[in-house]
Amino acid sequence: MRLLPLIPALFALLLASCIEGEEEIWLERDGSGHMEATYRMPTVVIQKLGGPEEFVRSLTEAAARDPHIAITEASHEARSGVVTLRFSANFDDLRKLATFPQRQFRDPDRPDVPVREEVLFGETEIDVSWRGISYQRTIDLSSLLQS
Repeated sequence: MRLLPLIPALFALLLASCIEGEEEIWLERDGSGHMEATYRMPTVVIQKLGGPEEFVRSLTEAAARDPHIAITEASHEARSGVVTLRFSANFDDLRKLATFPQRQFRDPDRPDVPVREEVLFGETEIDVSWRGISYQRTIDLSSLLQS
């Protein structure tokens, strides 16, 4: 019975360790390019984002509002308690791709307040210099996994 209080924390830890993602970005000299992403996660995680259909719809609508991003694929598949999200897009500026979630999902009247849809995208830092390009993303799922 002493383990009962630890079950929610263990459940959140297991969920966090079961999310996997793969992204590829092809970049042209002018900063434009193409990206493809695949994320696999337990169904319960994507339900926290409104479900896979809602997430894909929200992503597609956000891209339709953005003149710098064009979604070429946005889909989901559920199988055995795991949801796979796939999306690809063309972009005209890597910096615009990096700021897409904050620019398109957040309320324009409250641009500093993160929203649940951007959790999967995280925070992106880009450094472009004569030495090269550094593209780093940090994803924090803790707000999503809190009850």
